[in-house]
Amino acid sequence: LHEQLRLAGEESRARIAGLQAQLNQCQADCAGPNCEDIVEAGIDRGVIGFLTVENSCRRERGLVVQVQPALQLQERQFQAQGIGDGRYGISLPLFAGAYEFQFLDHETGDVVTHPAGAAVQSPELLVVLEWLDPIDLDLHVLESGHRLGGAGHVWRGAPAGIGEILLNQDAMTLQRPRLEVYAVPQGRPAPEEIEVLVAYASREPVARPPFCQGTDFPSPIFHVHVFRHGDRVSSTGINRLSPIACGEPSVDEFYHVGVF
Repeated sequence: LHEQLRLAGEESRARIAGLQAQLNQCQADCAGPNCEDIVEAGIDRGVIGFLTVENSCRRERGLVVQVQPALQLQERQFQAQGIGDGRYGISLPLFAGAYEFQFLDHETGDVVTHPAGAAVQSPELLVVLEWLDPIDLDLHVLESGHRLGGAGHVWRGAPAGIGEILLNQDAMTLQRPRLEVYAVPQGRPAPEEIEVLVAYASREPVARPPFCQGTDFPSPIFHVHVFRHGDRVSSTGINRLSPIACGEPSVDEFYHVGVF
């Protein structure tokens, strides 16, 4: 009996020691080197700037990013997307020149600045679709008078013509604002004229809640920005899609933004 009690006591002490080690490791993870931000940034395909910040201590705190110089978009702050436990990522169109990402240190509140990477060369043509709601919109660009469904109809379902869809975000993207980006890279002849349309993909082929009339997102607001050689040629302001009754078909319903 004495031997059994001795062995049980040793087992208990070993279990307590193991739990103490786990507690010490947890405290170290949330107060030591593992709480430092691991930052990666760069430029994708010459236009899309990306930033990832990994830090287990940022769990559920989110990450808000600003860009300097400020982007010529409607929103000036960007809520990064959670892509893992304490890991956040953001993707944005950059126009021309050298950029820096800015965000707050999770402990001190100080502004952290991180270069985006090499200087960006402005694309010949850039179209940005921007919206906030958790819905899926599709950017459609008709190049040089082409028709819907033709070779010059560029969208996520046919992402390459003269220009390309370089960024395609949707309702599942937690980044705010959400963005779709069409670009013609520098050095490639851009179409002299483009027609821009937007489709409400979330309510295709039939309008259902919460995307139809009388529900949460019947008539979402969005913005479209058009740039040539880095200069803004149009910013359409507030655009609002018309509501459709629940149960009504919604196929090939396009909002005509304009010809640029």
